Amino acid sequence: MKVLSQNDKDLQNRWGLQNGRVDAIESWIESSTSFYNLLLNEYNRLLKESDFVAKLGNFEATADQLNAVKMAIENLKKLHNEATAEKGQAQEAARLRNEKLDELDDYATELKAIAEFAI
Repeated sequence: MKVLSQNDKDLQNRWGLQNGRVDAIESWIESSTSFYNLLLNEYNRLLKESDFVAKLGNFEATADQLNAVKMAIENLKKLHNEATAEKGQAQEAARLRNEKLDELDDYATELKAIAEFAI
């Protein structure tokens, strides 16, 4: 959708496409979870009404299948949250490493200057 609407930034903003891939994934997970929650609530509420169950039957959908998909999405959300946390930890480790490398560079520069002066 982002490619198709590349000339319409307003449309991209309304669809949330400008927020980047991470926000898009989080939005998809939340939307999917909400959708399956609503669908399962309707399924359970209307279980005795054959019309709703028959319509779901056209898609060969059962409560077990809906619950399985919902659980898969919840697992995806958990994994996404873990990956985001790990990414943050990796970024912090890289920042600390770079900080130490800068300190080492400063020390080496000073040492080189002292050595050149001493020679």
